[in-house]
Amino acid sequence: MAFHSNDNHFGYMKIHRHWSDQSEKYAGGDSLLTALESGWELDETVYYEDFWYAGSRQVTIYHVELKRADQKIAMPVLSNPYIRRLLPRLATKVLPVSERSSGLRRQSNAGVN
Repeated sequence: MAFHSNDNHFGYMKIHRHWSDQSEKYAGGDSLLTALESGWELDETVYYEDFWYAGSRQVTIYHVELKRADQKIAMPVLSNPYIRRLLPRLATKVLPVSERSSGLRRQSNAGVN
């Protein structure tokens, strides 16, 4: 799926943000956008996982699988309002991680450019 972030009602800062699982546990929305604009393609399903801290503060992580040519990478993306609006527009399905048939797949790569 081709991705263009020039929708005025759906815009995000134009920033190039490199991400590598070797240096950062989680990616931000800017790293996901950089990957999509650099030719990485989103898998048809994105899984989310909710964490609760002190019983009152929720943090959601989206487990995004990206591919480009013969490369694949798993990018855990921290939720924010922009990502919550973006993912339903890009992914065929957004499901809870409990519905994933095989455990979390994490493949080490040099990073996403």
